[in-house]
Formats: sequence, C-alpha cells, structure tokens
Amino acid sequence: KATVIVNRLPDVLMVPTAAVHGIGPGSTVSLIGADDSRREVPVQIGTVGDPTSEVTSGLKTGDRVLVPRPAGT
Repeated sequence: KATVIVNRLPDVLMVPTAAVHGIGPGSTVSLIGADDSRREVPVQIGTVGDPTSEVTSGLKTGDRVLVPRPAGT
C-alpha cells in the first residue's frame, strides 16, 4: 500500500468529499444550523480528492456539514 501526494493545499477549507452533492457546477452541501436544522447551500469546489475536497466559496471555517453514513452501517 502506498500514498501518493499529488498536490498539497495549505490554508484551504476542506470537507469530506462524501458531503458534497454533485461535484462541479451546482455543487451543494447540507449545512447544519445552530438549532440543528439542515439546509442545502451552494458551494464552489476546487481540488477534489479522496477523502476530502477543497471548498473555494460557499462555506466558512466552523460551518458544520452533514456527512452521510457509508452504505451498510
């Protein structure tokens, strides 16, 4: 097993790729509010990786996003 680092992205906002709905134009994430309500918010996605992707706009540090459970858990 090996890990290959293709690109290092210092000081960027990252979210789990599984939390992003529709990579590309029209991408959204489910944002969890202070009252635990949920709403879809549009985001711009930069570099996509496994297991995380860069968010270039639409979220700020500290926002809580919903990450779906893997199937079968």
